[in-house]
Amino acid sequence: MWILFRRVPNVIMADMWKELLESEGVPMRILVAPDEAGMGDAAARLIYIPEQKSHVAAEALRKI
Repeated sequence: MWILFRRVPNVIMADMWKELLESEGVPMRILVAPDEAGMGDAAARLIYIPEQKSHVAAEALRKI
């Protein structure tokens, strides 16, 4: 099951999280926040990760 990991303010921040998490072996999905649909790259993004990888993501956070 996929769980919400973070809400980030824009696509640039989402890409930075993607690089970090995928370098640690955590797959992710990035979706536009429903309340900001239609705002393009400035729209907030929701980052989802597999629930079973949440401990790996938490460890990645400790490294930064």
